[in-house]
Amino acid sequence: MAGNLVFIVPAAGQGTRMKSDIPKILLPVAGKTVISRTLEAITSYAKITDLKVSLVLVTTAELKEELKSIAERLLPGIKWTVTIGGSTRTESVSNGINAISELLPDIAPDDLVLIHDGARCLVTTDVIDRVVMGLSSCSVCVAAVPVKDTIKIVKSKDSGLFAEVTPDRDKLYAVQTPQGFRYSALKDCYEYARVNNINATDDTALAECLGLEVRITQGDYSNIKITTPEDIAVAAGISDRLSEG
Repeated sequence: MAGNLVFIVPAAGQGTRMKSDIPKILLPVAGKTVISRTLEAITSYAKITDLKVSLVLVTTAELKEELKSIAERLLPGIKWTVTIGGSTRTESVSNGINAISELLPDIAPDDLVLIHDGARCLVTTDVIDRVVMGLSSCSVCVAAVPVKDTIKIVKSKDSGLFAEVTPDRDKLYAVQTPQGFRYSALKDCYEYARVNNINATDDTALAECLGLEVRITQGDYSNIKITTPEDIAVAAGISDRLSEG
């Protein structure tokens, strides 16, 4: 496979559930910041792929200069830019898409774009590669893992929450990132979101709205998203295990 592979890395979230004065992407996980680990994972993949890797980092105005400094140190040989996100994830990713044409004026409709959360700092090259390979036969592909727990769909009453139905666990998958798209399909999805004023927390949900097939490829249970204080300790333990492996 040849051509361009662009990573859009949203790193503009406020991290309110982290309950920390430090933005979550700058919190340390086993001695390295969250965003540093994420960028290192992308650099590692760039070294083993024939695709020409570039990156759009989407962040806040307050963090822009600091993240530029980190990117300069951790993205050798990779063309990259930093752009400002919006008030929602959909706006942030949309801004990232707009920045691609400036970064790569020659990008082609069939080139690949992977959207990967800056807070998923333990993603492996294997997970990234499975999404890339999945795009060889479709226009949308996402990493996901089977749900381990039994899930209840609930309804709310004045006296509390009540179970309404228990879906078949064998049909339930927890979606992760990267979420991969052919460039033209991604632009179509976000144009649809703009026209219809849709705010999606999952990029592939927009593809479903357009009737595009979304291929599921194997994620990894270690590919957690840093969201709460407990996640930092869990991520540090996973990092140690991965280093030993």
